[in-house]
Amino acid sequence: MGMRRCDRPFDSDKFVRISRILRVLNALRLLGFPLTFTQLEELSPPSVIDRLVSLGHWPMAVQFCDFLALDTREGVYKVLAHWCQAMMAAHKQRADGRVEELTQRLVARLKQYPAISYAGMPLISGNR
Repeated sequence: MGMRRCDRPFDSDKFVRISRILRVLNALRLLGFPLTFTQLEELSPPSVIDRLVSLGHWPMAVQFCDFLALDTREGVYKVLAHWCQAMMAAHKQRADGRVEELTQRLVARLKQYPAISYAGMPLISGNR
C-alpha cells in the first residue's frame, strides 16, 4: 500500500530495509527489550545482536542476523561460536559424561552452515 503512494521510480531497497528493521524492533519489544528506531540506529544492529547473545537468546540472534543480512563473520558465525562455548561450559558443569550427545547436538546445528571453520574450536574431550 505504501509503495503505491511513492513517486516513480522509487528505490524499493530502502523501503524493504526499514520494514525489516521495524519487524526486528517489534520482536525485540516482545522479548522485553524495547528500542526505538533511532536507538537501534545509534547502537547498530551488531551491538544489539551481541546483547541478545549475552542474554542467551541465540535463536533470535541468528534470525536477526539472517533477516538483516549482516556479514556472516560478524553475525551468524559469531553467535554460533558463543552458543557452542555456552553449551560446552554447561556440559562441563554437569560432568555427566554424555559427550556424544553434546557432539551430535553441536554438529547438527553447525551442519546448516558449511562455511564454518572448525580449526579454532577447542576439542570437547581429550581424544584427538
